Amino acid sequence: MNLLKYSILAYACVLHVSFTAKAELESSSSTPLRPIFCEAESVMAKYATVEMDMSASGRMYVGARNDRYMPLASLTLPDGFERVTVWARIRGCSQVLKTSLNGKAHDLKWAHKVPAEWTWVNFGSYQRSELGASIRVIRSPGGEGGIDAFFLDMTGVINPKEIKDLKVYEVK
Repeated sequence: MNLLKYSILAYACVLHVSFTAKAELESSSSTPLRPIFCEAESVMAKYATVEMDMSASGRMYVGARNDRYMPLASLTLPDGFERVTVWARIRGCSQVLKTSLNGKAHDLKWAHKVPAEWTWVNFGSYQRSELGASIRVIRSPGGEGGIDAFFLDMTGVINPKEIKDLKVYEVK
């Protein structure tokens, strides 16, 4: 019986060492981060609303019931990337991508003349030092605007307009 007990303990130690080494390798800064797809309704802002729409991914999107400037969604950024390209699937009124640095809000990029249909909009590429802990999309007054999803590309080569199933990059 003792031999079985020690064999199991030795096996568990080997598994622990293997798992620890693998975890350290995966968290290494030399390992590239994979792109991230995120439904806006999973990161919606406090007073935004979830609306139904069969043409939205997941059949839902985040909007606002009033006609004022309104935060729609806020996404916490992952650690470990050097550069990221930020995409958002939006429609309707003008929207701005913002971040906060040193306690001050900063406009990163506006999307004006947004079509009435859902469209992936490239909000630009940014160095990590240009971004705070999170980014957010705020809609302007003047129309039925909304955000359907975010796509963060750390590789600099993926265009979400060209990917059929972005759910493979979804954060759960």
